[in-house]
Amino acid sequence: MNTLNIAKKLGLLAVSTAFLFVSACKKDPQKIANPGPTFSLDKFETELKNSMEPSGAKAWAYIINQNGLYARGKAYGDARTTADGQLNFTLNKKINLASVSKFLTAIAVMQLLEERKININARVAPWLPPSWSRGTGVDDLTFADLLSHRSGMSSVNTNFSNTLGYTGLRTFVATGVTNPAKPRNYLNANFALFRVIIPSLWRGLPDAPDISSNLDSLTTETMYIKFMQDRVFEPIGINGANCEPEARASCTLYYANTDNNNSSNGLYYGSWTSMAGGGGYFLSSMELARVLAYFRHTEILMSKEQRQIMEENRFGFNQLDDNREIHGSYYSKNGSIINNGQGIVSEIVLFPNGIEVVTVFNTQGMVFAGGVTATSSAIYDAYNKSWE
Repeated sequence: MNTLNIAKKLGLLAVSTAFLFVSACKKDPQKIANPGPTFSLDKFETELKNSMEPSGAKAWAYIINQNGLYARGKAYGDARTTADGQLNFTLNKKINLASVSKFLTAIAVMQLLEERKININARVAPWLPPSWSRGTGVDDLTFADLLSHRSGMSSVNTNFSNTLGYTGLRTFVATGVTNPAKPRNYLNANFALFRVIIPSLWRGLPDAPDISSNLDSLTTETMYIKFMQDRVFEPIGINGANCEPEARASCTLYYANTDNNNSSNGLYYGSWTSMAGGGGYFLSSMELARVLAYFRHTEILMSKEQRQIMEENRFGFNQLDDNREIHGSYYSKNGSIINNGQGIVSEIVLFPNGIEVVTVFNTQGMVFAGGVTATSSAIYDAYNKSWE
């Protein structure tokens, strides 16, 4: 667009604005419209810290993006306490994201569906390994069913190596749909199954490597991670993202809020590559905030239309919170793993006014200000208090 056209448009905008202002004044020159409450970034940061700091976390961090740009952030505490060789936590320190990984997997699925021009209500059966036995109802299972946790299938959210590994997913599919009504039932296996489906969808596309049609365990693990790196992370400047922790001697460890810093050893989470899809990515807070910015404010990861479908259906997000979503639609995803009281808590939130939030904790058993235990609720409350 040339300078003259821009000037014309700006001139028209100025004239239109003046007309609206004059018209309003003619109706009632004594009345000035109340603009309503406005959001305060300073207040939000204060409310967020006031809510999170009493939690008892060994380490935690937050990042706030505004309009796609880093605005505020800070890391606190120890990635490893004195008992494990004290190491500060930072915004660039990698941490297991737990189920926030589902948001990342949903991005990949929506990207591939758009490229192949496949509707979210299309069936997934053609994209499953041909050697797998498909139980009752699986032939009618759709992408939307899995992405919304309405598959009607049966699994448990424990014993991850068995339920989320290749053999476990094969059994999951062979068992089939056990509840034809398909009520929402949050299952890690629903998203772990995309570790198998994503390579199948990618196979044969122009940029795809040679992917075996057998879709065996090693192929699907390797190609899921490769697709995520090639299509989700690398285009937005994140290198080496995967489901492996940093070196054992220096990686983030995971605690209970009651652990003694001097004597209680933290929990080590090893490789999640063979269980990935519904959990297990290791990213830093800064890297995760980068994903949110590019997802929400560009079309590098998917088109605006596809993003709207993902948000409206809450694919890869938590369910609607009617009581707290008072300034529009809030899209969040939590992550949580707990083993004998120790573990990880993570959360992302996308608010309607260009604000995005990342919080991560290497601790389980936390209670936030006001007795709140859910991170999404604590973040929502802080946001709602920040309108003045």
